[in-house]
This record gives sequence, C-alpha cells and structure tokens, in this order.
Amino acid sequence: MIDVLNLLSEKWLELMWRVTWQGSVFIGLIFLITRIFRRLSPTIKHLLWMLVIVKLLIMPFVTVPIAPPAFPTIVNKPP
Repeated sequence: MIDVLNLLSEKWLELMWRVTWQGSVFIGLIFLITRIFRRLSPTIKHLLWMLVIVKLLIMPFVTVPIAPPAFPTIVNKPP
C-alpha cells in the first residue's frame, strides 16, 4: 500500500512541477506582452489574462506529448 502511495505521490509531484514552471513561463510571457504593447485595448489584455487562467486550470488534466524533432545522424565513413 505504501509503495502505491509513494508511486502516486511521485507522479503527482512530477506533474505539479511541470505545471508550475510552464505556468510561470506563460505568466511571464503574457506579462511582458502586456507591458511592451501598452496600447493594447483592455479587452485584449483581459482576453490574454483569461487565457492564462484557462491554461492553468486545464494544464494538469490535459497533456499532449510533443516529441522533439529528430536530428539527422552523422555517419562517419572511412576514407
């Protein structure tokens, strides 16, 4: 039973770490956008912050794995 709880808590902690750092980066990005483009209408600023809220609420439940692009392998041919 303890092993199952340890495994679940480990997975939960990993998920919360990803949600926290990705959410922080997203919040920082939206903050910079709203500060750099000060002439944005209040409606657009509100929509951007609502997007942050939606992302933070949905992120722990919906995950989409994105594979990094495959790099070509370098083959060393003898001369």
